[in-house]
Amino acid sequence: MMSTNMRQKYAPLLYQQFEEHPGTQQAFFSLNRDLLPAIIRMTRKMMKHKTFDLPMQIVFGEKDPYLNREVAPKFNKLFAGSERVFAGAWGHFVQIDGPMEVAKLIRPGVVINPL
Repeated sequence: MMSTNMRQKYAPLLYQQFEEHPGTQQAFFSLNRDLLPAIIRMTRKMMKHKTFDLPMQIVFGEKDPYLNREVAPKFNKLFAGSERVFAGAWGHFVQIDGPMEVAKLIRPGVVINPL
């Protein structure tokens, strides 16, 4: 999360959940242990992705250290109908860093009423 305000708002909630439910911390961090097997499983499914030709926008944050300009073209190769969009000075969590802007990019012309 690029925004200090958002990080200050949401990171404590994550850690609070860990304190209230200690078992969730192990589950949360174990997601990374499954990363390599998940990549292998998904690699096997890539041929199916290439036949998914519906229009799709994949929104990347300009400051995302993981899904960056080097990685983005690989997503386009995975999904035939995809378009990559780099937007905002956002990080990895574009839906938190710029929720209204992301919504407008994904659904142009739709009126969005914030809560």
